[in-house]
Amino acid sequence: AATSSEWGYRPAEGAVSAVNPPNFSWLPQKGIVAWEIALEHESKPGEAIYHKSGIRYNVFTPPQTFPQGKFRWAYRGVDASGNTTNWSTPRLFEIAENAREMPMPDREELLARIPKSHPRLFVRPEELPRLRELAQGDMKKEYDELVARCEKLMKNPPPTAEPPKYGDISTKSEEWRAIWWGNRTYTIDALNGAATLAFTRLLGGKEEYGQMARKILMECAEWDPKGATGYRYNDEAGMPYAYYFSRTYSFVNDLLTEEEKEKCRKMMKIRGDEMYAHLYPRHLVSPYASHSNRAWHFLGEIGIAFQGEVEGADDWVDFAMNVFYNTYPVWCDDQGGWHEGNSYWNSYIARFTWWADIMRSAMGINAFDKPYFSQIGYYPMYLMPPGKVGGGFGDLNGDKTSSGNVTLVSGLAAQAGNPYWQWYVEQMGGPRSEGGYIGFIRGALPTVEAKSPADLPTSRLFAGIGQAYLNSTLLDADDDVQIVFKSSPFGSQSHGYESQNSMLLWAYGERLLIRTG
Repeated sequence: AATSSEWGYRPAEGAVSAVNPPNFSWLPQKGIVAWEIALEHESKPGEAIYHKSGIRYNVFTPPQTFPQGKFRWAYRGVDASGNTTNWSTPRLFEIAENAREMPMPDREELLARIPKSHPRLFVRPEELPRLRELAQGDMKKEYDELVARCEKLMKNPPPTAEPPKYGDISTKSEEWRAIWWGNRTYTIDALNGAATLAFTRLLGGKEEYGQMARKILMECAEWDPKGATGYRYNDEAGMPYAYYFSRTYSFVNDLLTEEEKEKCRKMMKIRGDEMYAHLYPRHLVSPYASHSNRAWHFLGEIGIAFQGEVEGADDWVDFAMNVFYNTYPVWCDDQGGWHEGNSYWNSYIARFTWWADIMRSAMGINAFDKPYFSQIGYYPMYLMPPGKVGGGFGDLNGDKTSSGNVTLVSGLAAQAGNPYWQWYVEQMGGPRSEGGYIGFIRGALPTVEAKSPADLPTSRLFAGIGQAYLNSTLLDADDDVQIVFKSSPFGSQSHGYESQNSMLLWAYGERLLIRTG
């Protein structure tokens, strides 16, 4: 049996799958080198309608859909000598009539979709001419903002000396915290600055921008990959190092010598291997670790940037895609709810949207085909109608405001093309860009026409997180009476906090009953 910290057997007995094909998951065991899975229709026991062998992970999403109906599935393992285990207990499940179709392309196809040349992250080489036209046309304002940022970086380049380690200071002391978080911001300033310079140059900016990006990149390549910014030493510095370095490498690739490329590859091989060793296979068995729910898609970024150039990069991409399809996200439900609350939802999903952009561009995978992401924007709409203060249950939510959702929901509306989410941000001053090169890329997406939620129910049950948001109106918090109930199957895990079986009351701009957990 699976423990509460394990993803377990999915689809579980009696489950109804909201996605077609289902995402299969089971518990691994020692000595098994590959897995098999078999699927049979309920009406034809003993007759497999689908069989797949040679599965690497303890999770699997087939590359094809199945007819609506009831099925049984089972799996078995194969050891290094070719001996098989018994078949598992068969589990009966149903594919919902309205299930969203989302087959997973196999490993070879996914890798083949990645461009062979650079850039590979956020934008493909063949997309550059259109973006350059926009930079001199409809998006000249956004391009000029990038140029202004680059000019500041040219006049005052970020320092690139390797940041310090902790030394002998006490863990979690104020001095320790200054280094812990300071090394994160120091790394971001250097390498995101380099990525901005390199991307702007790709849009037609000065060649000097590219040369400065190259200089910063190669100076940061001298840092010890297991030192102050190593992933296991300080993941808050190690994670941004990994993805901002990879973006810069891909954006500025044509300016690097083969010797410089090889230096970057050797260094990122060490960093990528360290991340992979920490995440695999654990994150496919027990995917609830908070920081790991960022790290897996950052590893995917490294894998795409260095695919075909670094041994192991293929595995990093394949692993990240299996996490996305099979065990992500964990604190959610298919209705769009988020157990941890608005603050951590905003923080973690904002970072995930980068991976959504990258998957779409590099591999043609639309994250918003997934049931959760197809509903994601309704969570802030129902919890925090325009003008509301207070982010409901969960960590750091007491003073959150609806306007604090605007930047993220602006991106979600553009990525998903959802008119209701577009309406939500327009009620609070209009869409707000993330800015920088990511903001430019999203600005190139098709325009979304807003639609009022007046035709939607004013209340919504987020069944999987055990929360119900009852509103008298979604149009304006100052006219709203809202009751929030929580009886969650997640209990008090992670940043969800205690407040189990309790309620909140809000009316006409005032918090009347607040959580006491």
